[in-house]
Amino acid sequence: MFRYEAGQVVLLDVKNLRENRFARGKLRPGLLVRPVGKSRWLALGLTSQPTFKSTGTQRVPVYASVRNGLWGHGYLWSSTPVRVPLAALDQVIGAIDEHLAEVVARHVDLPELDIARLRAIARSPRPFAA
Repeated sequence: MFRYEAGQVVLLDVKNLRENRFARGKLRPGLLVRPVGKSRWLALGLTSQPTFKSTGTQRVPVYASVRNGLWGHGYLWSSTPVRVPLAALDQVIGAIDEHLAEVVARHVDLPELDIARLRAIARSPRPFAA
């Protein structure tokens, strides 16, 4: 079992019930923002899809880096964080980098404390060292 921390980029199982109420979900990368209670995390999903299918609106780009663990450039799934059950989290693939921290600061509706914490983690050379 993994030990999760804010600022980690993980694979998570997210269902898009707004577009398909029968959705089964799929693993996608996501950024952990903070725990919510003992059994959920506030997270930002990432996707390879450049536009929203329902509206055709462009998504916000996110660039791949060695640090964030993304396999290629992608996009914020939404500017609204989602609450993800602990059971939906899978392996850690990376950590927030300064680019991703700035994308989150500019485009995601989060309290200033969360933004400050994510920026500090992004600036740290070894954010999750034991």
